[in-house]
Amino acid sequence: MSDTPPLTVQTPEQALALLDPQTLSLLGAFAEPMTPSEAARSLGQPANRVTYHVRRLLSLGLLETAQTVGKRARYQVVAVTFVVPYRLTAAADVSEMFTPLFREVSGRFAQAARDRAQELSEERLEGAITLRLGHHQPLHMDPPPAALIRYALNANVRTFDLNAEDYAALQAELGELLERYAARATAAGERRPCTAVAITFPGALFEAAPEAGA
Repeated sequence: MSDTPPLTVQTPEQALALLDPQTLSLLGAFAEPMTPSEAARSLGQPANRVTYHVRRLLSLGLLETAQTVGKRARYQVVAVTFVVPYRLTAAADVSEMFTPLFREVSGRFAQAARDRAQELSEERLEGAITLRLGHHQPLHMDPPPAALIRYALNANVRTFDLNAEDYAALQAELGELLERYAARATAAGERRPCTAVAITFPGALFEAAPEAGA
């Protein structure tokens, strides 16, 4: 299957499906011929939910029937690499495009926070987080202890004025940084999967209050 040519999708519905992280995970389970129940077991998801999405992906042309034995069918992705033309994302509802991603990121971040809290539950941690309303930089953290630094969660939010060229340069540099760490061969020692999300958008997440005395 790895030698199949890339498939360029043709409809906004296909584009929206592929831009949903959960759909990509489901499609990945069908890299080899598999029944919905087998895929459900490998993904740890309810079989009826996987079956529903398999029917949807079949109707979109992203899955195909690979084998049929009696009433038992195995399905497989039509390609390993998909190309989504920009014109399809423009034709689709942009908010629908990003909502699944934000929902997935929010859920995974919350779970990671719970997991870290469990890991640190027996530590006696010093220091504090200060939250300042109405500032461009609303978060301030005291120097954290070593136990907190180890695989610590981080949310670094900044709002600033940029022209179009600097805005594009910021996106490019963030992308290059993520690519560099994704390709980095970590030395021997403890390693675990880590996720970094770079989000930029025009507009202010926090409205800055006037500085005192200004």
